Amino acid sequence: MNKPESLVKNFSWKFYVGMVLIIVSLIAGGVIKVMLLLYLHHPVLWWTLLVVYFLTWPVLIWGVWWAGKEYADKIKRYVSYRFYHKSLKEGTRKVAVHARDRTKKFAVNARDKTKKFASDTRARTKKMTLTAYDATKKIHERARAGTAKIGKTVKERLGKVRLRRRKK
Repeated sequence: MNKPESLVKNFSWKFYVGMVLIIVSLIAGGVIKVMLLLYLHHPVLWWTLLVVYFLTWPVLIWGVWWAGKEYADKIKRYVSYRFYHKSLKEGTRKVAVHARDRTKKFAVNARDKTKKFASDTRARTKKMTLTAYDATKKIHERARAGTAKIGKTVKERLGKVRLRRRKK
């Protein structure tokens, strides 16, 4: 994330002094205007306030001079509606691009995990099917062997029973 231009370049001491002079001049001028309206009936005080008011103008000009045109342009830029509109538009675009990219990444990850899960499930199902088939085959073989053993035992006993009958 890049720092804004105003944070990258530090202002000079003249800029800060100029800004203080501008602010002091504007505040003093505003206060003196109000006092001029309040003391209309005191001519000496009124003329003194008027002279002080006119002295605030050179202080304002001196502050603007020290703040400099480039700094005034920066301040004007940051105060203007166009700058905020542009930064809002750019910020919204960045958020939209970031959201789109994250959504695509999430979709790819979900698709990959789903494919892996399906592949693992197929492999496990195949393994279980083969295991069940082998187990069934062994059961059949044992059953056949057991049946053959029983059949052999039955034949032997049946043969003995026949032999006994013949002897009688």
